[in-house]
Amino acid sequence: MLIVGDIKYTLHSFIEQYGTSHEDHLIAICAVIKKWLNNDDYIEITTSGSTSTPKKIRLAKHAMKSSAIQTQNYFKYKSGDKALLCIPVRYIGGMMMLIRSIISDLDLYIVPPSLRPLELQSEKLDFVPMTPAQLSVSLEKDQRSIDRIDKILLGGGPVSLTLQRKIINLKTKLYHSFGMTETISHIAIRQLNHTEDNLTFYALDAVQLEVDDESCLIIKADYIDEPVFTNDVVNLISPRKFTWKGRKDNVINSGGLKLYPELIEQKLSNIMDQDFFVIGTEDERLGSKVCLVIETDNIINESELRERISEKLEKYERPKLILSTSEFQKTETGKIKRLATLYKAICDNKVLT
Repeated sequence: MLIVGDIKYTLHSFIEQYGTSHEDHLIAICAVIKKWLNNDDYIEITTSGSTSTPKKIRLAKHAMKSSAIQTQNYFKYKSGDKALLCIPVRYIGGMMMLIRSIISDLDLYIVPPSLRPLELQSEKLDFVPMTPAQLSVSLEKDQRSIDRIDKILLGGGPVSLTLQRKIINLKTKLYHSFGMTETISHIAIRQLNHTEDNLTFYALDAVQLEVDDESCLIIKADYIDEPVFTNDVVNLISPRKFTWKGRKDNVINSGGLKLYPELIEQKLSNIMDQDFFVIGTEDERLGSKVCLVIETDNIINESELRERISEKLEKYERPKLILSTSEFQKTETGKIKRLATLYKAICDNKVLT
């Protein structure tokens, strides 16, 4: 059942009502429903382009159904449970949430994608996929609505360390997904709160994991025809679980040492009050050097900051350069555009002193 406002619709009545709507997200939902109901064996979708050039791929409907059932088995929601669709269906996360609601017979509340999807939401909800950016804003503006949600699944972007600290004590259970369009949404989940281990991703039942010679994750699933080779460097604990170290294309090769920015960021998480990231920049002697970029309008005392950093990082991990900029460049789904933001910070010429 699809719900807009207080009105419930079947799939066909939803199409009749909103097939010619002036609201883009409703038209897009109608288009996905029509594709799901037609006689084709597949649905065509464009990848997000966050890790490579966007491209169109075909996803088999039987595979999408299997993926949806995998998610249902993991989160244990059932027919009649209440879910929310607040992310765009043109991306795999939103499209699969719509498909999951059809497969599992959920009551799916539909709101326009925005940074405040819970602003007018008064229902108690069982399951809500959203982006980290949506959760961050909702924590500030709509805390009561979050408290009425049983489970939130974050996807479409990284969960900043600042955000992770804010959600530790929430009653709502928070999860983070790992996956991509090619794997038909997530293939592994980690729980962010109500657990002693919030770093380990656990594969869904039909998924098997391997790594290549460079420790990049290889994903196999019963419902995917071919293995998916990724640029995600992981610590593979078993064929069913792993911890994520970072992107192969983000690795900093500094004087022959391979440094993973994401691991350095984890170590710094408890001493940074602002959003930040670590990236490699050119260095004549080392090849690359560690650079820390901070989102702030304020001047920060560099000597004090470096003193705190030295307590958390090994000598070779410590940033040789610290930059700041007033606002990070981000994708539509909240992922930091690291290179673009670095160039902006350099142009801003805000070297912290």
